[in-house]
Amino acid sequence: MKKGLIVVSLAVAVFSASCQDDGPTAPKKAVVVALRLDSTWIDSIRLTEVVSLHYIAVPTYDSSGESIHPDFIRFDRPWAGYKYWMVVTPYRFFLAELENPSLKVSNDGENWIPAPGVPDPLVPGYMAGYNSDPELVFDHVRGCMSVVFRFVFRENNIRELNSCDGVNWGESRLLFWEPNHDAVSQTITDGKGNARDMFYVSAGIRGCGATSTEIKMRSALDGRASLGEMTFGPASSINMKQAGLVIWHLKVRYIPSKNEWWAMYVAYSPRLDGSCSRSDLYFAKSTNRTQWQTYPLPIVSRFDRRFDFLSVYRASFDYDSSTDELLVITSVIDSTDHLWQYRGVFNYPRLQQVLDLTVGSSVEESRARFSVLGNRHGSRERILMEDR
Repeated sequence: MKKGLIVVSLAVAVFSASCQDDGPTAPKKAVVVALRLDSTWIDSIRLTEVVSLHYIAVPTYDSSGESIHPDFIRFDRPWAGYKYWMVVTPYRFFLAELENPSLKVSNDGENWIPAPGVPDPLVPGYMAGYNSDPELVFDHVRGCMSVVFRFVFRENNIRELNSCDGVNWGESRLLFWEPNHDAVSQTITDGKGNARDMFYVSAGIRGCGATSTEIKMRSALDGRASLGEMTFGPASSINMKQAGLVIWHLKVRYIPSKNEWWAMYVAYSPRLDGSCSRSDLYFAKSTNRTQWQTYPLPIVSRFDRRFDFLSVYRASFDYDSSTDELLVITSVIDSTDHLWQYRGVFNYPRLQQVLDLTVGSSVEESRARFSVLGNRHGSRERILMEDR
């Protein structure tokens, strides 16, 4: 097989799966011509989308419509009047003073408005330092919601504020602090029983330009405590690594129907990309929170030919066990340095099928080929499929 071409079975497996739900059809043979390994992966992922990845408008208090670092919660029944709640931070022109947590609501996950009766931004800026990395957490026992965010000044301060009606929010309190930038993109997940864990990225002083990062976890000392009273124990390192890449912002959820923890995170190559502003979105899962199965294939790539992405940033997700579908909302940076939110829905079994087929692939070779395609104004090799 020539270097740069992918084994045909990968494309055939996904092509066949995409046709099975349409009922019996005549057997068809997919002939794949001149496949680049990386572009084949991107198109294979695209075939698992139930709702194609697309732009969604998210209003911001600075009127730019540009925001980053989304996190959302989907409710089966509306909470405080809405089925979807999301927190984002405006970040136009990459101005840290705009990066203040702001709440949005929706009843379909597609059309978003500012949360009624809530100050916008929810957390104001400060004379010194800046806010970032908001996360939504829900206390299902008490029916209350928390916003957990990072305040950066001389250190990383992880803070929390909460509301039981969606309108009245208390003052924020400190959960813990770490040196800059050793507590980035904190994410809190429910677990088995009353367990609640916080995961975050330890990047060191270089932050977004780090050549390596470490994922750490803290467990709640009393999982029965309310979100407003919860405290977390000491940090421990976990084995979540993306070979050859640097993990940046992440989201973790516990999936009860699978008895697994799932993660989505962006990662970049310190050699080829240089910083977090050239990232792709990856998926991982675990059965014990500490040992993670990762995959070399990004599920959202900045080289997706449908878009003009410079980078994929932080994403949030929700798994619907009744439909076996995975809803993803991710922030992206386009080629003109504007920041937007994109939404898509994946058929999870098909997505997992593609990911499983990539285990054991060479990450370094894949990344090198991705970088060759980095000139979005250059020519791209295309997937050609013929029915025979």
